Amino acid sequence: LYIQEKQYDEATEIFRIMIEKEPDPKRLFKAHLYMTIIGTEKNDIELAISHYIAAIKLRPKTLELHQNLAHLYLARGQFSEAIDHLRKAIQISPSQGFNHVILANIFLNQGQTTVALDIARSAIDQKVENAELCHFIIGKYFYDQKDYENALSHLYSSLPSQEDAEKSLSQIRMWKQYNQHKHISEALFLMAKIYLDVYKDFDAAEKYLRKALEFESGNLEVNLYLGIVLESKGVFEEAVKYLRKAVVYLKDSPGSFMANYTLANVLYRTEKYSQAITYYDKAAQFKHHARDPELVYQMYDNLAQVHDLCNDKRSATKFRDIAKTLKQSGFK
Repeated sequence: LYIQEKQYDEATEIFRIMIEKEPDPKRLFKAHLYMTIIGTEKNDIELAISHYIAAIKLRPKTLELHQNLAHLYLARGQFSEAIDHLRKAIQISPSQGFNHVILANIFLNQGQTTVALDIARSAIDQKVENAELCHFIIGKYFYDQKDYENALSHLYSSLPSQEDAEKSLSQIRMWKQYNQHKHISEALFLMAKIYLDVYKDFDAAEKYLRKALEFESGNLEVNLYLGIVLESKGVFEEAVKYLRKAVVYLKDSPGSFMANYTLANVLYRTEKYSQAITYYDKAAQFKHHARDPELVYQMYDNLAQVHDLCNDKRSATKFRDIAKTLKQSGFK
């Protein structure tokens, strides 16, 4: 009752007395569990950890205790202790896939790639629950290594079946379980980028980008890339919708140049010249985010052409000179 009413000091005193005097191991175990709750609620991680350790001494094969303690150690940056309890959790219940995933991610973040990949592959071979998350870890690794064939294979394996996908979408809408399904939208996005940037397959890229938005409609990078794909395919009206969303929210970030530049291109190609100038000017403000210096040259060249079409010869000459200077310098 004291815990329900958040009277933690009163509850702590009761359980402290129980822990000191209680001879019954079952009641003593329960007292330590309640103290872990109090420690967590008060954000007193040290208190929670001490009582998890005490509870584990009483019942060393309780899966949830090792999992919860590992998460607390992670929160404190005590990775070796977290690893120890995750390994114990895996020994108790090898089929619990999330423990394999968290363990693999810890080693990845520590730069121990071989160990991390071995853990992920072992979990896949054992057909643990949530093995798709292990495929995602491996697929993302291969993507970073530019091994796109293997990346696609594992990223595809990380996706749910059609039936599971519909279930996942239903859960997201009903319970907003975003974090549990975030890897799906990330996997779809990475696949789309491979098809777009590596294979120049715009149809495949569009398909996976649209699927990614089903799981995470607010992902600005996905909106940006879908806008880029649609602009390349000449689907201008729909491209504008996604690009405007990206432009509004990306601000001064890595995608801000490309969002404004691509939107300006669409408006230019649809003869909305004054609007095109506005977004080319915005793109110029974010040119330090351009991945390819030649795009900056193209932006200034397009600006010159648009000003020509608006009969602003002075501005056209100014931007044409900037573009010429960039080209002569080797786009530096």
